[in-house]
Formats: sequence, structure tokens, C-alpha cells
Amino acid sequence: MPTFISYRNALTLAAGCLFSLVAAVSVRSDETTQLTARWWDAPAGSPMLDEAEWVSFDLTAIVIDALAHNPRIAAVTHHAAIAMERIVQEDAVFDPSVLLESKYGSTSDPVGNTLTTGGPNRLHEDSWNNRAGVAKTTRDGTKVDLSQQAGLLNSNSLFFSPNNQGNTRLNLSVTRPLRAGAGRVYNERLILQARIDSNVTLQQMRQDVQERLGLTMAAYWRLYQARCHLLQQRGLLERGLEIERLVNARRNFDSGELEISKVNSRITRRRDEVIGLERDLKNVQTQLAALVSSESLRPGQPLEMIPLGVPSCMNIDIDVRDAVITALSNRNDVRSAALVLESASLEISVTRNELLPKLDAVVGGYLAGLNGQNNVPRSFGDQFSTGRPGVNGGIVYDLPYGRRASRSRYRAANLRYQELGERYREAVANTQSEVETATRNLATAMKRLETKQAIWKTAVQQESLVLSRWESLGPDGQNAALALEDLLDQQDRRTQAERDVVASEVEYLVTLIELQQSMGTLLTAEGIEPVKTGAASIEWTRQPNDAQTLAPESYPLPTSNLMIETEPEL
Repeated sequence: MPTFISYRNALTLAAGCLFSLVAAVSVRSDETTQLTARWWDAPAGSPMLDEAEWVSFDLTAIVIDALAHNPRIAAVTHHAAIAMERIVQEDAVFDPSVLLESKYGSTSDPVGNTLTTGGPNRLHEDSWNNRAGVAKTTRDGTKVDLSQQAGLLNSNSLFFSPNNQGNTRLNLSVTRPLRAGAGRVYNERLILQARIDSNVTLQQMRQDVQERLGLTMAAYWRLYQARCHLLQQRGLLERGLEIERLVNARRNFDSGELEISKVNSRITRRRDEVIGLERDLKNVQTQLAALVSSESLRPGQPLEMIPLGVPSCMNIDIDVRDAVITALSNRNDVRSAALVLESASLEISVTRNELLPKLDAVVGGYLAGLNGQNNVPRSFGDQFSTGRPGVNGGIVYDLPYGRRASRSRYRAANLRYQELGERYREAVANTQSEVETATRNLATAMKRLETKQAIWKTAVQQESLVLSRWESLGPDGQNAALALEDLLDQQDRRTQAERDVVASEVEYLVTLIELQQSMGTLLTAEGIEPVKTGAASIEWTRQPNDAQTLAPESYPLPTSNLMIETEPEL
């Protein structure tokens, strides 16, 4: 008795807007209706292999487990989280930094000038300097440095007065760029670039996950197809065995060695087909298990995988123009191309700023105190009460002659913008082509399915007629042999028609998945979205929560005013 393994997930996914799943199809008991009923659906949802264990699941469960366990999905999700962390790293440049510094020094230098020490032939100095401060770069490029110094100094110089000095100094320095390097856009360029790169990575993540889930869903339906084909071939073998029993029973009436040989040969070939289809079924199971990568579906274990879904194919009228518009709004590669173009426009702004000369305003001031007997506290008070502040100010100007490097970078940025604009157009054209092709393939798949269903119904009726004729034949051996050959051929044709029906249904559903992928709506149709659940954590879910949703936004083509073709005046 096979062991049942529960394989249900608490979450459920919304059905795709373009196709739905049916849990099971009942088999009618009426014999006339049974001829054209989908008799294989019910047994396809039950164990049919000689395995120790079996597991049943629907498409929802397999998709959820793939999101949770597939290593490719986990890898691209971590990669996207890493890209998001770069935004924090670049933004942290504007955080204030605290400096603590303490140095002790003792020198003993020979002197060649009596004015240095006033007599001693070596200068001995002992110092202990301490510095604490705060430095910050603002988002417009201004650098502010505020520090307090305190130290001890003593020397053997006769000119050194007072001895055992305790000194303090409060410094403030402000440097503000006025031309090159000024402005928030230039100074936050690395943050903006990190955000663009992060969004590009998110788009690539969604595309990779969509492709992986598309493969998983297609493998699910391929597994259903393989199980149905095996059942249909086994049914063909059973019908052949029934014919063999009848032929053997009529051995002394109208069946001879020729008829028995024909039946045995056909049954042998059918058994061979069953063996091959069992192998194909296990191969598909292995492929699906590898795509899901769940611990419950480890490849190599004696486990039968049973899909519970049955295809439900509806004729859907899809307007190509609307499909293309949807694709341009949702395709991840189109969004990525637009984001990269936005990055190029940022590069133009940056290189244009770098064409300007460096002109910085520098302003500084200080307060100082000095006392003997190592009286640092008194010196600290004197710096605020004695004397006046010291101040300084000025400007720094720097402009390379000819600005050849800056001009070259600016021209290269403009050319890159034009290059990426053409790549954006190429992505749009490819999207339109893929959507039109997928839409056409879907319509063709539905027409072929309708044709295969008609062929199947005809094949079933023909087999019934040929069987009745063979059963009612008299003792004419030649006619009986021909009728038997015709009956065996018609059984093969019926089974092939049944297999074609299942293959066409699966082809339709796979084509539908490919259409949704070409439109970029597969994840949306399944209600799957990535959410940011922590500082550097992304999870896939369909349920809204308090986490920051990472659903894609619309990234239109940057406007033409971002394209700067003239250099700034100096």
C-alpha cells in the first residue's frame, strides 16, 4: 500500500486571468457517453507507478514551493537585496563622522643655531596632543570640519615660555564649491546611480523569477501530459489484450496462426511503448523536482508525483494592440532599458558639471588658549574669554588647460545616451514582435486543439464500428484477418488521437504561459509580488502586508530636455 505524503501549502494563489484550473473531472457511467469522455483524467490523479511513496499537489502548491526553495530564485533575490544595500552605502557618505585622535611625542634633535635653544646643544621637546571633532559633507557639496584640540608641551629651550604649557584650540573650517562639484544632483549622483542600478536589478530579478516559474508551470503540465499518455498507452494495451483473448477463444472458429501472430506482434510493440512512456514520465518528474528543489521532492527517491489539475482551455480573444501596450508597461527588459537610459542622462548632467572650473570658497575660524603648569582646563576657558577669534577666508580656482579630458567625457556621455536610446527602441521592437508571435501562437493552439478533439471523437466512433464489424464476422478467414488488422490499426489511431488531444491542451496552456511572459504579466496574474521585509531582505508573497512592496513602477523614456548638446559657459 503506497504511503501518502501531504504536500499542501497554507497559501493559495489567485488563478491567472487568462486560464483556470479544475481539480478533477468525473467519469460518466453511461457507455455511449463514455466513448468520447475524458476517461484518463480521473486515473491520472491517482497512483499509477510502482513506487513506495506518492505525493499529490496542485499548481498553486508547486508554484509556492518553487518560490520558497528554488536556488535560482533565491540567488537572484539575494542579488537584488545586495543592490539595494548599495543605496544605503552611498547615502551613508553624508553621515557625520566623529574623529578622536591622541598622539605622544618626544624629540631630541641636535641644534646648529644657538637661537633655537639659547644655549643647549640639543633640543628636547615632549608633547601630548589630543583632538576630537566632527566632520560632515552636506548634500550640496559643502564640507564642514569642527574640532577641539588640547595638549601638553614642554621644551628645554631657554626661549620656551611658559614651561609645561597646556594649550587648547577650537577650529572651524567650511569649504563650499561654487562651480564644479556644486549642487545636489552632482553630489548625490552615486546615490541616484545606485537607485537606478537597484531598480535595474529588481527588474532582472522579476524577469528571472518569471522565467523560472514559467518553466515550473510548464513542467507541471508536461507531467500531466506524460501521465495521460502512459494511461492512454496502457488502455491501448488492455484493448489489445482483450482482442488477444477473443482471438484465442476463436482459434478453432475463424482465427488462425496468422491472426494470433498479428495480435502478439502488436501487443509486444504496445508493451514496448509503455516501457518508454514510463521512462519519460519519470524523467519529467525529475525535471519538475529539480525546478522546485523542495526537500519533499528530492531527485532520486522512489516517489511518484501526482498533479491534481486538469486543463481547462477557453477560447480567448486577445487584441494584439492591447497586448502590446500591456507588454510595454510591464516588460522587465523594456523597463530596464528605460532605466539604463535614465542613467545615461544622469551621466550627461555629471559630466556637464565637471566641465566647469573648480571654484571653492574656504572660510575658517579658531579660538585658542595657552597656560603654563599644564593647566589645560584654564586654557580651555581662556579660549572663549580671552582675546578674539582668529579668522581666515579665500577662494580656490583650478581649471585644466583646454579641459580635454572633461570635454571627452561629456561627448562620450552624449554618445552613450544616443546609443542607449537605440537600444530602448530595439527592446520595444522586440517586445512587439514577441507579443504578436505569442498571440498568434495562442490562437493557432486553440484551433489545433479543436481539430484534435474532432479527430479524437471520430477515431473513437470508428473504433467502435470496426470492433462491431470484427466481432460479427463469419468464418471467412481472409476477411477476418483483414478486419483484425483494421481493428488493431484503428485502436492505434484512437490512442494517438487521445494523445494528440492531451498534447494540444498542454500546448495551449504552455503557449498561454509564454504569452503572459511576453507581456510581463505572469507574476501579476498569479498574484505574486516581491516585498521588502527588512533592511536587506526580500520575500515573495501574494498577500499585502506592512512591508514595502517592490512592485515595479512605470519608467517612461526620459524627456528630451535631459539631452544637453551645448557646453556651459564659464
